[in-house]
Formats: sequence, structure tokens, C-alpha cells
Amino acid sequence: MRRRLILIIAVTAITVAITVTAGWFFFVQQTKSAINQWAEIQRENGTDVTWQELTFSGFPLRIDTQFDTPQMVIRQRGRQAIWKPSFLTFKVSSITPNAVDFVSPGSHDLNFTQGDAAWSALIEAETLEGEALFPPANYQKINQLTGQFAGVRVTPVAWAEPITIERGNFDVTLSAPTATVQPQGDSLALDLTARSVGLPPNALKGTALEILGPLVDRFSTVVQVTGELDTGATDIATLTAWRDGGGTVEFASIELLWESLRITANGTLALDSELQPAGSFATRIAGFGKFITAMEEAGAITPNDAAIARITLAVLTRASDDGGPDRAEIPITLQDRIVRLGPVALIELPPIVWE
Repeated sequence: MRRRLILIIAVTAITVAITVTAGWFFFVQQTKSAINQWAEIQRENGTDVTWQELTFSGFPLRIDTQFDTPQMVIRQRGRQAIWKPSFLTFKVSSITPNAVDFVSPGSHDLNFTQGDAAWSALIEAETLEGEALFPPANYQKINQLTGQFAGVRVTPVAWAEPITIERGNFDVTLSAPTATVQPQGDSLALDLTARSVGLPPNALKGTALEILGPLVDRFSTVVQVTGELDTGATDIATLTAWRDGGGTVEFASIELLWESLRITANGTLALDSELQPAGSFATRIAGFGKFITAMEEAGAITPNDAAIARITLAVLTRASDDGGPDRAEIPITLQDRIVRLGPVALIELPPIVWE
């Protein structure tokens, strides 16, 4: 009886092992087929997705798919974008198949061209990982993309030194529209935070910002793009339709901590009748008095200009509601391509020529 029981257990274990193994390899083939099908759909839409080798691991509960030397080439009217990471790994669990983890540290080559203009950069990251959430049984559309990064170096072309980021995180969410007067498309929300951002000293030389030094303590923003925008082509027709449909870019918050400066803001951008950006921001600045003193001591501004700046600052400064340092509340507007700080015109932006 005992031998028979042991035999039954052994046969059952072998059967389960064979079933699990066969099931895993079956799902690997299904995953490989789905990836090839997805890549073919992207090619039909003008995006070439290629890789040198596709490998699978994670047996028995996960399917980890690694793309070695992948490349994505996005072609649209008059422009092209190329993204080439060292490798990219996706991890899918049978328990939560609609939540796909991704890992992609190492180097990322970015190249953008539009007409005769070109821009490229090398991004290197010690850590880049996160999760993509998809609708049930639909891997063509991402509902949410979250992740974190660390040890990042961004070197634009022709820059001798990179921009560095110690660590940060992001959250991109695509949500369906709510009931409004005008029907709108899905809204795209971005929540981004970057800490200890190092700026190349050469990029600050000869500017007032050199007083603050090359290290930005923290930058964060929460942005939402509303309205139905055809991202396949940012031409006059699609931008006009987006504007007329109530499309806006809402900055729920912007925060910058840089040495003695603390800047917070919120506001809205849209397109005017000439398809030029227009909007307004409520801006609150703390620590600006120390910045003025530092610029005066460094000879960046004259004592007379510093005195005028302090008087203006005193008029605009209010006590902080949260018990922090006093802050100046300064409205910033963009209209007719002119950026104004309160009533003072700061700069006139060049017009954007859309194709």
C-alpha cells in the first residue's frame, strides 16, 4: 500500500511538472506570436519595431521577455523619432496578466528629425523600471505607466557634460473623458518628480542663474492634457480641431527647489486663434530676496537695480499660509507670444510655424 501511494504521488508530481512545463512553453509561443503581431501592426501604422534577439525566462510562474538591442523608429509627416535602448525586459505574471513590469537600465539613444532640424541625446540610467497597466485582453493601449529611475545622465548632442539626475519617478495615466459640454477625447496626465538634478556649470556661465549653483534640489510637476488630439500628425488641421474641441494643457502644480529659491506655480496653456501658445500662471516665489542679494554681491546686477528689485518684491510679498517663509505672488501670462511678469513684458517668443 505504501509503495502504491508513493507511486501515485510520483506519477502525479511528474504529470503536474509536465503540464506546467508544457503550459509555460505554450504561453511563451503565444507571447512570441502576440509580440510579432503587435510589431506588424506598428509597422502598418508607420512605426518600425525591431530587435536582434528575443529570449524568454521566468519559468514556471512568469514569462520574462528580453529584447536585445531593440529599436523603434516612428515616422510621421516630415519628422522621424528613433529610440534605441541597450535592452528591454518585460515581465508578465499569470496572476496579473494585465500588469506588465519593465526593466531597461543602460544606455538609450534618442534621435529626432523634423525637416532640416535634428536633435539627439544619449540617456544613461543605472536604474529604470516600472509597470504598465493594460485593459483586459488588450495590449494595444496602455492605461497607466509608472516607474522610477536613478543614476541618470542625459547628454544632448554637442554637450561636453551631461545633465545628471540622482533619482526620480513618473506616472503617466490615460483616462476616458468625463461628461462635459463638448465631448473630448482621452486625457493624458503626467506626474513627474526629479531630485538632485545636476546642471553642467558651462550651461550656467554668464547668466544670473550661475549664482544658484549647478544643483537643483527638486523639480516636480503634475500636467494634464485634455481634448482629442491626433498625435499621428501635429499639423494645422489636427491642432485646430484640438483647440476648437476645448483642448488645454493644465499644470496642476509646478515646484522648483533650487538653493535659496522655492518656486511653486499652477496654470493653463492653450492655443490662440493663430495657433500660438497662450496662458496664465499663478506663481509663488520664496527666497527671492537672498537671490537678489547674491546677484548684487557677485556683480550680476547693480546696487540700484537691486534696490528697485527689493522694493518691487516688498510690494508683492505675502505671508505664507503654511508657516513657511514669506513669498512673492507674481502672475505670469503668455499672450500674443509675449511673456509678462505681472505688467512687465519679459520676452517675446518667436512664432511657431506649423506645417
